[in-house]
Amino acid sequence: MARTAAIRRSGRNDQHLNHCNGGSVRQVGTATSGAITIWFERFGSDDKPTVLLIQGAGGQAIGWTDEFCELLVAAGLSAVRFDNRDSGLSSTSTDDDLYSLSDMARDAVAVLDELHAERCHVVGVSLGGMIAQTLAIEHTTRVESLTSISTTPHAFDPMSRTPSEELVALTADMMDPPEDEIGRVEMGVRLARAMSGSAYEFDDTFQRSLQTELVRRAWNPDGMMRQGGAAISAEDRLEALCSIDLPVLVIHGTEDPVMPYDEGAILASAHPRGRLLTLTGVGHELPPQTWPAVIGAIANLAGVQP
Repeated sequence: MARTAAIRRSGRNDQHLNHCNGGSVRQVGTATSGAITIWFERFGSDDKPTVLLIQGAGGQAIGWTDEFCELLVAAGLSAVRFDNRDSGLSSTSTDDDLYSLSDMARDAVAVLDELHAERCHVVGVSLGGMIAQTLAIEHTTRVESLTSISTTPHAFDPMSRTPSEELVALTADMMDPPEDEIGRVEMGVRLARAMSGSAYEFDDTFQRSLQTELVRRAWNPDGMMRQGGAAISAEDRLEALCSIDLPVLVIHGTEDPVMPYDEGAILASAHPRGRLLTLTGVGHELPPQTWPAVIGAIANLAGVQP
């Protein structure tokens, strides 16, 4: 790291600009959403189109890896990743603090406000896709395009799913999660493997490194359950989404064991400006091998040429 300079914006939070050798300028800070503090990081220049990246249940901002974010910057975009409430370095709730997708969408707006970003190209995966859809519906003036990955526009009913035996066993194990780092990392690797498809060989080394970083950064399995509650309590969004005049990109793997492919694809076919990127043989994941196609599609939707 060459140097670090502290800056203040809006008189609210201390932020830092990191000028990293071999990478883009990175800005780290926090945003205030009611009583909640949201951690975020921007990659690249704020004069480029902003891509707001939203993670799924239990995920952390760094699930959008540095490499993925730098590829977005190389494509002519500015990438913003953040920790949802109840994950990572953002505020942790309690079991008495119930919240909704609307609350989580307002957290995303708080990040945009803190960055002085009037509008964004929002990209969400799994639960993050539901939050992104809610953001587009309830804060339409802040959204230029919507990319919905491995998710559904319908009301989410986990009881209607038929998960694999491995996912059932993992869900049971998560009710009594390991207390040591090795066990937590192993659980994360098992979960990633169970959600992967057959298109590419599972990269154990990549996943083990990522899961270790996630576990050491923050550990909040109860938060994931509360986030899941926000998804389960949400209403169907398809009709509302189809009434919004903005470009919509759906990215979905044909072997997704969590969100069936057809549930994602229906948004692309129903929306007047919908597009579909099918990831053949891919599960509930975005393997690095898919990143060039995924980032190219996001950049195209945003009107830039990677």
